[in-house]
Order: sequence, then structure tokens, then C-alpha cells
Amino acid sequence: MTLVLSAVFVRCSTEKNAWLNRSFHNTTARYNGYFNAGELMKEAVINYQEGYKEDFNELLPIFIYADEKGSKSLYPAMDTAIKKCATVINKHSMPEKKEGKFAKTEWCQWIDDNWFIIGQANFHKNDFEVALEMFEFIGDQYELEEISYDSRLWATKTLIEMQDFDAASKYFKQLDVEAENAILEAENDKKKENKNRDRLGISKKSNRGAKGRSKYKKKGKKKQAEEVKVKAPFPEEMAKEVQIVFADFHIRQEDWPKAIERINKAILLKPKKAIRTRLYFILAQLYQKTGDANQANDAYTQVIKMNPTYEMTFYSKINRALSGGGNKLELKKELLAMARDDKNVDYLDQIYYALGDLELQENNRGEGISYLKKSAEKSDDNIHQKTKTYLRLADLFFEDKNYEVAQAYYDSTARVVLKKHPQHDIIKAKNKSLTTLVENMRQIALQDSLQRIGKLSKEEQEQVVLEIIERLKAEEERVREERLQKQIQDAMLLANNAGKGGKFWVYNPQLKSSGFAEFKKKWGDREKEDNWRRSNKAEVMMVSMGGSDQDEEDSTSAEVAERYNPQTYLKNIPQTAEDYEKSNALIIKAIYGEGVVYKDELKDYKEATNSFKELIRRFPDAGLTPAAIYQLYRVGSLSSAVNAEQYKSLLLAEFPTSQYAQLIVDPNYLEKRKKEQDKLKDEYREYFKEYKRGNYQAVILKANEVAADTTMGEFRCQYLYLKALSIGKITPPVVNPEPFEKALTDVIRMCRSTEVGKEAQKTLDLMKNQTTVTGADEGESTYIYESGTPHFFIYVHDKSTGSINPIKMSVSNFNGNSFSSKGLVTSSNFLNTTKQLIMVKSFATKNEAMDYFIAFKVNKTSVKRYNKEDNFFVISGKNYASLLIEKEEAAYQAFFIKNYMD
Repeated sequence: MTLVLSAVFVRCSTEKNAWLNRSFHNTTARYNGYFNAGELMKEAVINYQEGYKEDFNELLPIFIYADEKGSKSLYPAMDTAIKKCATVINKHSMPEKKEGKFAKTEWCQWIDDNWFIIGQANFHKNDFEVALEMFEFIGDQYELEEISYDSRLWATKTLIEMQDFDAASKYFKQLDVEAENAILEAENDKKKENKNRDRLGISKKSNRGAKGRSKYKKKGKKKQAEEVKVKAPFPEEMAKEVQIVFADFHIRQEDWPKAIERINKAILLKPKKAIRTRLYFILAQLYQKTGDANQANDAYTQVIKMNPTYEMTFYSKINRALSGGGNKLELKKELLAMARDDKNVDYLDQIYYALGDLELQENNRGEGISYLKKSAEKSDDNIHQKTKTYLRLADLFFEDKNYEVAQAYYDSTARVVLKKHPQHDIIKAKNKSLTTLVENMRQIALQDSLQRIGKLSKEEQEQVVLEIIERLKAEEERVREERLQKQIQDAMLLANNAGKGGKFWVYNPQLKSSGFAEFKKKWGDREKEDNWRRSNKAEVMMVSMGGSDQDEEDSTSAEVAERYNPQTYLKNIPQTAEDYEKSNALIIKAIYGEGVVYKDELKDYKEATNSFKELIRRFPDAGLTPAAIYQLYRVGSLSSAVNAEQYKSLLLAEFPTSQYAQLIVDPNYLEKRKKEQDKLKDEYREYFKEYKRGNYQAVILKANEVAADTTMGEFRCQYLYLKALSIGKITPPVVNPEPFEKALTDVIRMCRSTEVGKEAQKTLDLMKNQTTVTGADEGESTYIYESGTPHFFIYVHDKSTGSINPIKMSVSNFNGNSFSSKGLVTSSNFLNTTKQLIMVKSFATKNEAMDYFIAFKVNKTSVKRYNKEDNFFVISGKNYASLLIEKEEAAYQAFFIKNYMD
């Protein structure tokens, strides 16, 4: 009997609409394809969603779909589902060939569902074009079936993912009307049903169990709909999802009010609890974005009442406090209770931020800032919160015009902010402006302090410096103690957390050691707070005057002694008239720079005015004084607080020949100057043509003519460089390199800071590099000339002459005296068994290193005992590595003299 039935089913035709044929193909299509493939797809999607990490700091997505990267993990399941359904469609579609009047006929009731699974699987693979094609095919092929509504809704979802909102809106117009009609029809049916129930006295409980049969009802109606050619009614349950998809549509376009409207409609239709909870959270976030504090508060409260996950509950409470609505006192109590809960130890940064925000909402600025600082202290791995806290503190101090503290917090923000942050570029720009401002402010404070100390007697100066050193020692001791306490506290916390449910950590050596090890692994020996938090102005002066941070690289005993040596600080105090002149030049430049930042970048015209006025008052004859007066004139055009005419008159009276006066007198001054520059440019082009023609003597004569004319600006340097190139043509370097090298050296000497000077340097370097590379290739030398790379200064010490420490301290003192602003670091290394190297690093280029070399060579104070012989030089990084391998400095000395000593 079994064999007979099997044979019958095997021979079931897909072209005959008989009960036996339909039954066989329906059963197979339903379970072999639709059900199995659907379950496989559903399981894969659920696994992805369970592994999805929600970012509650951002607006939650309404639907959790895999992105392009995440979709790769779904490929195996989706491909299997597609293959199963495709096999079913190929074997069980009835009729198999759809032609003529059967072009849109399908007697197998589950084929459309298999097509639908294929469309969804491609959607989850992010293959949206194929998915859209599939959903559109289903909508067209099965237009009278209920599944046509599903296909249009998923086609809309697909278009949203493709960001084709115009095409998606066309589907929405029809779906929206149908959904609304379905809701109204369902409400009318319920009203009629309730009236009949009340009239007949039937209990509502008697109707239970009807749910769950919708699929059979659907399939039962399918044949009936087909026979009478009536379109299936719009499913009431789908009306809820239409509203949700509508909300997603508006959110993707950042149309918050319409998204809010749709979510509220969806919630009223009472979707499943999990969906409703998520919608309430998103609704609360949208109310926050639109500034509706009370509605946001109510929505977050609703989320909490629905008992979601712990994380969603936590963020609902935090965001409710940040929303600005609700009872502030009750919210504070709730947050403080959360802060005391051990479960929230990893969330303290967010809790303190919310508490700070609540205080600021009530204008309790001091308390608010205090909580924000606690938030910053507790924020370790949460980059989002760290950025948020630092930025809030930075903005608060910026509003107070406390620019120095604001800069510190903007600097911290700039270090952690991600590129995708909407204010990334603003934060970076503001930090750059404030850093320049603070550097100028500190320069002014430092030079003023040094000048005040310089006017004291020698004994008083020494007393001031001794007090500075004592404060430095006390501060370093405080920092060390504070660091130790933090290490102990954090180790205790880690050990206690690790030991919960067991012995107290004090009595558990294993827990204690693991706690300390974990802390050291995470934080090292550095304290967690940033060094810039120090508020002691004297300490800033100590560092500027030559002091060193306790974490400085290569902090040898010599450097510690230098830090506590009074001479380290006394050497920076101006003594001579020349010293005071240099100090004043630094102050003038800093005051002017301060004013420019206030005016052009911070738009703080009041502070800009104060800076420019201070420069004029203190230095009426300085080179930048006309510029400061002109800036005040410009401020007058931007702010009514400054009388522009007053400064116009002052500039014309005191500095009538300055370019700034010319700018006021002649509005066309810049245009005329440009014409003059254009004339010089045209003339230069003519001589450049002469160079190209080979008329080198004419070029040299013209260059000699303009060599002393400094009014020609950049063109003077260009003529000199053209002269050097002409000399190189007349006497090629391969014949005799000296004339060309000398001409290039003259250009570099006279135009070092210009682009032409840099170009001349590159040409000279190229000549030398080619020579040394050739020499290296031929085995004549190990070393290669590279002037544009970082360089070190090296002093070679013979161990037989005594300890290296006195020399090292003298070099450090020299650095502090002459190069205090360079941040140079002194270290030592062994060259071989008899010689040690003292290294000073690092210089960006050969030129910077040679400036140091010359200063060292001619010094008459700090290193006068050590610069008499030729046992020091500068060296590039690569050549330094070669020197350590060769271990013989004589060969490098020869290379150095040939290539560096112009």
C-alpha cells in the first residue's frame, strides 16, 4: 500500500488541478520550503539581534537589521533558505508553466510564501536590488492575495535601506490608506461584536482560542478569493507594522515630528510588549531631540514601568534626568541611590554626569561642575561619555571666559573625540585657538614674573627660587602620594569585586595580588588624572623656567639634581639690558597674538580690545604697535564699544608711513601693491626665459643688481636662486661642485626662512646625498646624507677621563640656558668599552641640529670646559644606527666634516 501511495505522489502532475495533486504539492511546499527555510532564517536573524550591542547614547534604530559587515555572518543561513525555497518552487509550482489564462494562476497555496522567504533572505544579506525585484514580482504575480500587502511593505523597507525615499513614499501613500481603512473596519467589527455579545449575554472568555488560526483562515480564503476574483482584505495586524515602518521612514530623514506622530499611532494599536517598550524608548529620545522635556520624561517613565532589560532601564533613568522634565528632587534621589548600588560601578561616570546636568538645570553651577569633574574622574573606557563630559566642562568654562581652564578641557576632549562626532572639527579648531591663546598668556605671565624677579637683589632672587624649588618638591610629593593612594584604592576595588562571595580581600593574598596586577596592567604607574589639572600658577612658571615633569623621559639623577638646582631657574632671569629687550620682544609678540585670537577666532571683542590697548600702553614704540592700533580700528567696525575714528586718527598721526596707515588712507592700497607685485613677477618671468635660453650672464648681472634691494621681497630670493642655477650651468657640479655649492649656500644664508631658501637647501642636499649614496654603494662609506630627517646631537665621552655625570649635567644646563623652549631630552648610551655617547634629542632637521651644534661650540659658560675639542657632532637617525653598529666615531667624524661643515 505504501509503495502504491508513493508511486501516486511521485507521479503527481504540476499541470493538473486535482485535489490529490494540490495536497501533495501544498504539503511539500509548506514544510520542505516555507517552514524549514523560514525557521532557519528566523533563527539566524534572532541570533544576530541577540548579539547586537545597543548604543543607548545614540537614537536607537527601530529595526535591528544587519549592516553590510554584519550581514556576512548571515550568508550561510540565508543561502540555504534561498536554495530550499528555489527547489520547492521549481518542483511544486502549479501549473509549472504559466502561460495564457494561467499566467497568474497558482494552485499550490505555499509557492508565494516561498518566493517571499527568498525576498526576505536577500534583504538580510543586504542584496537589496534582488530583494526589491522579488517583492515587486510577488506584488504583481499575487496581487489579489494577502501576501501582496506583505510584499509591498517589505519593498518599502528595502527602498528605505537603499535610501530611495521618493520611491518608498509612493508605496506608503497606498499602504497608509489601506491600513487606516483596516483599522476603522476592525474597530467597527469590534463594536458590532460587543453589541451582539451584550445583547445575547455572551462572555468575552468564550471567544478565546480563535487566535493562531489566521494562517489557515488565510489559506482557506485564498481559494475562495481566487474563484470569485476578489482582493483579500488588508490584514489588521499589518496596520501596526505600517505605522512602525512609517516612523522608520521619517527617522531616516530626520523628520522628528512626523516620526513621533507615527510612533504614537503604532503604540495606540498595542503591538507586542517588547516592540512597544522599544518604541517608547525611541519616542522619548525623539522628544529629547525636539526639546519636549515633559513628554520625554513621561515616555522614559513608561519604559521603566514596562520592566525592560537592566541596561534599558538604566539608560531610561539617566536620560530621564537629562531630559529636563520631571521632579528634579526625586530624580536626584534616584540617581544618588543608583550611585550607591554596586551594580552601577561601571556606570558612575554617566550617573555623575546626569547629576551634574540636573544641578546645572537648576543653575547650581558649582555643584554641577563638581559632579562633572567626578564623571571625568570615573570615566575610563567609555569614550563617548568621556568626550561628552570633557566637552561639557570645556563649554562651561568657555562661557565663563575662563579660557585657560577651558583650553585644558578642550585639549582633553580633542584627544579622545572620534572623527564621526558631529562637533569633531569644531572641537579641534577651538582647541587649537585656545592653545595658542593660553601659550601667549603664559608667555606674558612668565616674562613679567621673570622681569619682576630680575629687579630684586641677588639675595632676594635666590630666596624666591628656593621657595619655588620647595613648592616643586612638595607638589611632586603630593602627586606621588596621590598616585599611590589611587593605586591602592583601585586595587582594593578590583579585589573586592573579584572576591565577592568569598573572603574579604585583606585576608586573601591571591585576590590582593590579582587586583594590583589588574590595575597595573590597565593603568601602569601613572595616575589617572591629567597633569594639566594642576592649578598652581607657580608650578607652570617652574616648568617654563626649566623645571621638568616627574614623568619626563630619561629622568636620570643628573636631571633630578638639575631640577632642584637654583641655577636652573636663576639662569632664565634677565640681567642685562639685552636680556630685558629679548624678554619684552616675547611679551609684545604674545600680547599681539593674544589679541588676534580674541578678535578673529573667539570673537571676544572686549578682551581683544584690552590686549591691543595693553600693547599700545606698555610698548608705544614697538614694531607691532601700528598693527595693534589698526586692529583696534578694525574692532571698532565690529563692536560699538570701540571708537574706530579715534584709532584711525592715532594711526595716521603717529605712524603715517606704516602699511596700516596706507590701508586706511587709500582703500586701493592693497590693489596697487598687488599691481606692483605683478609687475615684478612679469619682470622675473622675462629673466627666467633668459635663463631657459642659456643667457646665464644676463641673469647673474640682474641678480647682483637686486641682491641688496630688500623691498623686492620674495623676488630678491628668486633672483638669487636663479643666479645659483646659472652658475651651476656655467660650471657644472660634475666638473667642479664648489661654485654651485657656494652660490646655493649664499641663497640659504640670505633666504633661509623662505620657500626659495628651502628649495635651495633641497638642491644642495640632493647634491650631497647623491655623492654619499654613490660612496656607500661603492663601499667608500657606511653613511648617507639626509638633511630633512630628524637629527641628534652627540658628545663622545672617553670613560678614562672620569664620570659622565658632570658633562651630562653641564649639557642639561646648557639646554636650559639656551634652548629651554625646545623640550630637549638628554640621555646616554655606550658606544664601545671605552667610550660613552651623550645624546641630545630631537631636532626636526639637520639645520636645527646644526644651530644647536654652533651654539654649543661657541658657548662660554655652561659647556666651555667641553667644547674645545672636536668630539661632538650631529647625526641623522639612520646614521646613528650605523654608528652603533660600526662602533667607531672617527669615520663618521670625517663624513660629518665633509657634508655638514659648510
